[in-house]
Amino acid sequence: MKISEIEALLRRYDAGETTPAEEERLARYFTAGPTPPQWAGYAAQFGYFRAQGQETVSAEAVFDRLPFEAPAKSTTAPRVIRLSWGMGLAASVSLLLAGFLAAWLLLRSGAPAAPQGDMAAVQQEVKEMKQLLMLSLLENQSASERIRAVSYAEALTGLDPAVRDALIRTLDSDQNLNVRLAAAEALGRFPGNEEVRQALIGALERQPDPMLQITLIHLLVNMEEKRAAGSIEKLIRRDSTPEVVRSLARKGLSALKES
Repeated sequence: MKISEIEALLRRYDAGETTPAEEERLARYFTAGPTPPQWAGYAAQFGYFRAQGQETVSAEAVFDRLPFEAPAKSTTAPRVIRLSWGMGLAASVSLLLAGFLAAWLLLRSGAPAAPQGDMAAVQQEVKEMKQLLMLSLLENQSASERIRAVSYAEALTGLDPAVRDALIRTLDSDQNLNVRLAAAEALGRFPGNEEVRQALIGALERQPDPMLQITLIHLLVNMEEKRAAGSIEKLIRRDSTPEVVRSLARKGLSALKES
């Protein structure tokens, strides 16, 4: 294949747009012999997963094997989410995840019990890699993949500060409304976190979309966050607030005062 053809296919591959036949062409290319050094990451990724009987690796495939309950698959999501944050990083994370998965499966198999410290170390490494994968997917250009990343964040146990901050940034600045809604819902699962509460109150002050305003009011009222009363009152008084939002805001404000 010509270099220009490979470059075009890799761009489509990173965007999640390649067909299985195109991915097979890439796999054959990267496993047939020496490749340009700038594509070393792709060569490592394709080589490893071809050796395991896979032509490509998706985030779903990795998460489905890791020891936590993954969210339900969306019927509108892209066919595959790839580890495409950069050639070297993609291959490195793929290989590390595979290694951690193998170690975890070994520890869970009938093999002799590993020392408690070893198991704890593997579990911590798996947790960190899951978080890295989620944070990387949040930077993807596809809105549906960013939504998938938020859903993976919901499945993580506990709220790591890096994950929390990434979800808050997503809520504040993502261009897609559905992604911002998903981030708000994910943050709402951690009502005991002070930074989360402050972020939701701040978002209610800044976010102009009625659907997101309603979601934020609902979350804050369920948290019985009385400090949100001032922001809700401002929303009620704002001339641009739709009547349906204003009505729900009044009900929410009344509920907060009674809680």
